[in-house]
Amino acid sequence: MKTLILISHPQLADSATQQFLKTAGNSQPDVTFQHIDERYQNGNLDVKHEQQQLSKYDRIVFQFPMYWYSSPASLKQYMDDVFTRKFVVADHLLRNKELGIVATLGDAEAEFQAGGSEHFTISELLRPFEAFANKAG
Repeated sequence: MKTLILISHPQLADSATQQFLKTAGNSQPDVTFQHIDERYQNGNLDVKHEQQQLSKYDRIVFQFPMYWYSSPASLKQYMDDVFTRKFVVADHLLRNKELGIVATLGDAEAEFQAGGSEHFTISELLRPFEAFANKAG
């Protein structure tokens, strides 16, 4: 299964977790890593190229650190630009693909459970991604 891991991390070079994940992923066949922040050179992104690339993969994984209970702005911008209504809904180009999320946290996982100091579970905070996956099929 061909897997594309889209990394959204403004300080990728400084992240030990990111380096660990990439090292682990490189040992897997058919895994491609792309750093979203690097895709936006000079503020521009070739949307058609990105859509063509996404169509070639069976599994798409968003990998990011949680920033204030959401993804970094670069992932949101990428989703807004690339996942157009035509691409996702009209043309169904993501239908039957797997969507994965790998999110790192700044706090202990136990804090994101019932009774924890964060008051919300990780699943609750990632609900917009679940809605996106449902819409995309």
